[in-house]
Amino acid sequence: MLRLSSYAIFSTRLKNGGYALLDGLSGAMDIISEDLYGVLRGRQESEGYHRVFFDDGFFLAELQAQFLGRGHLTTLSHEAERERLDATARAMHERRQLSPHFTIVLDTGCNYRCVYCFEKHLQHGHAGWRNTASRPRPAKPNGAHLPSTGCLYYSRIKP
Repeated sequence: MLRLSSYAIFSTRLKNGGYALLDGLSGAMDIISEDLYGVLRGRQESEGYHRVFFDDGFFLAELQAQFLGRGHLTTLSHEAERERLDATARAMHERRQLSPHFTIVLDTGCNYRCVYCFEKHLQHGHAGWRNTASRPRPAKPNGAHLPSTGCLYYSRIKP
C-alpha cells in the first residue's frame, strides 16, 4: 500500500493553473493538476497528514513510479519516514562540521568603489560609481554639503 509522504507540501494555486507539490524530505517539486490537488489535499485534510493511503492501482503506473521516486509517495510508515529524516539531518550536520563553509553575498548597492569591481555599471542604476560620486552636491545654507543622491557612502556618514 502506498502512502502520501508526511512531508508533502501543497502551494497555493499557481497563476497558470495547477499547484506545486513539494516534498520537504527529498526537496522534489512537481506541478500537479487542480483535480489531483483536490483529491490529495482533500484526503490529507479528512484522513490526517500521516494517514493518506492509496491502493496500488489508484495512480497511473507512470505517475506512481515518478511520485515514488521523487518522494511524494512512499511505502514507509510515518515513523520510518521520520527516522529517515532524522538520519538525513544527522548526516548533514556531521558533514557540515568537517569543514567550515562561507557564503559571500554580492550586492550591487556596494559603496566600497573597488577599482576591480565588475558591477560598476549596475550600481545605483547609473553608468557607474564615478558618475554618481562626481555629481556636484548642493550646499546647505550653512555651507555644509548635502549627500549626493544614489550614493550610500554619503547617506550613512553625517557631515
